[in-house]
Amino acid sequence: MAAQPVQAKECLARTRGFRGLCFRSRRCASVCRKDGFTGGGRCRGLIRRCFCRKPCATAAAGRG
Repeated sequence: MAAQPVQAKECLARTRGFRGLCFRSRRCASVCRKDGFTGGGRCRGLIRRCFCRKPCATAAAGRG
């Protein structure tokens, strides 16, 4: 049986650099990169907002 690669979960965070309603995910992703997010961005929700993707912090992080 081959081992499956483990992918880190991605979390979404609202960007502070995007103003107004989000209609183009490409523009949202560009703003996310400028804000320091590496996972890109996407327009989401009923009230179209720009959300940036980032790796999730694990629950065990910081414990020890």
